[in-house]
Amino acid sequence: MVASTSKNRKIKNEQAVRGFTRSEEKQIEDHLFSIFNILPIIGGIFGYHQSPKWSALTYTLNIGMYTSVSLTALNLLYCSYLLRDNLSQVTMAFHCFLISCVVMTASISLTLQRNKLIEFLLKLQFRGPLAEYHDSDYFQALEGKTRQRIFRMLVIFLSCYGACGLIAVIFPFVDLYLKNADQVTNVPEIYWKGLPFAVWWPYDVHNSTSAWILCFLSQGIWALFAPVIVTTAVVLCFYGAELILNHFKLLIFSVKNLDQRTKAMYERKYKENSRTQLENVYEDCFYECIVQNVKHHHIILKIVEEFLALANYAIAVPFFGGALLLGLAGMNLLSTDDLRIGPKIFCASVGATEATNMFLLCVYGEKFQHEGEELFNSIICTRWYKRSMKCRKALMIMQCGSFRPPKITAARMIELNMATFSNLVNSAYSIFNLNSVASATEDK
Repeated sequence: MVASTSKNRKIKNEQAVRGFTRSEEKQIEDHLFSIFNILPIIGGIFGYHQSPKWSALTYTLNIGMYTSVSLTALNLLYCSYLLRDNLSQVTMAFHCFLISCVVMTASISLTLQRNKLIEFLLKLQFRGPLAEYHDSDYFQALEGKTRQRIFRMLVIFLSCYGACGLIAVIFPFVDLYLKNADQVTNVPEIYWKGLPFAVWWPYDVHNSTSAWILCFLSQGIWALFAPVIVTTAVVLCFYGAELILNHFKLLIFSVKNLDQRTKAMYERKYKENSRTQLENVYEDCFYECIVQNVKHHHIILKIVEEFLALANYAIAVPFFGGALLLGLAGMNLLSTDDLRIGPKIFCASVGATEATNMFLLCVYGEKFQHEGEELFNSIICTRWYKRSMKCRKALMIMQCGSFRPPKITAARMIELNMATFSNLVNSAYSIFNLNSVASATEDK
């Protein structure tokens, strides 16, 4: 009895400090494992600690990942400085450096917000229904489609980013075979032959097999971690957005079916009077259904704020550097001071994948705005003018709350929608166009 009381007290103290218990944390770990398998721990996004073995694997992979990515990022930044007079090389090095920044930001920000992420998923998935009509067949169908959609995104992004990594590793050997990599730059201690990208190295990589193997492995490990981190962070962001959108769709569906819900509630509570349908009692049921919708909408808006806080930096960094990333890819493609085809194909593939990533983020931002507008229109179409005064007031409160649809933003400054994506592409084209004009002027 004393042991049980002590255990309950320990659980309550733990929940008071962290907001959740260890068993709830294990629930989330099992849930994410069922969707992402071991990708979150490889990418340093979300560690698994179900057992000492899982904890050891998590810490080992995190140490390896942070060491590899941080050292490679510093090396790439130094190379960007050394190769500043070589357009193709500096764009390639700085492009990879920006990718490292995105990778580190996503991993560190989500790792530091692990507790918030657990609470976010607990609210949406495990801590009871957010609304009384949560168990409808319509919502179950939405959740099934979400699982399928997230699985497809995992396959697509892993394939795309994995292909980029394979291109970076394989095509340097193609350039060696075609003899395109004989002379790329005269900068001392910069090596490129048989390597995914030109890099500074303290040993002579071109004339030492052991030095080349060590250098190649360091870049290969970076090319392994970077795709997994970006894929896991992006798809986890999409998963959170999907869960919220499902609740928006459920709310809209319930508003459109207010009359059916009211009749069902009336028949459930007042079976003996189902034929007479006393007007006041029926209006009370209608009002209760509206109150359920108002509470559900209020909870959804709070969860949207939590989602924006979680994904703030993970979304902001690629968007602030998005135009630069795409512009650098375009500049490298049209550069003439490097005959190698490997860097150009790598930049083209990475640029296309990054553009797809940003496009989907903007698509989800557009979806949030669309669902908010549809909710507002659904409330207008409820024939509110036929209801009692208290029902009208309740609908008016909900209508005022949905007047401004929720918006997904990057660092609460850039609103994600298709107009933003259009501006991003235009900015990238502007960088590329300015470079073309400058090159043409120099030729004259």
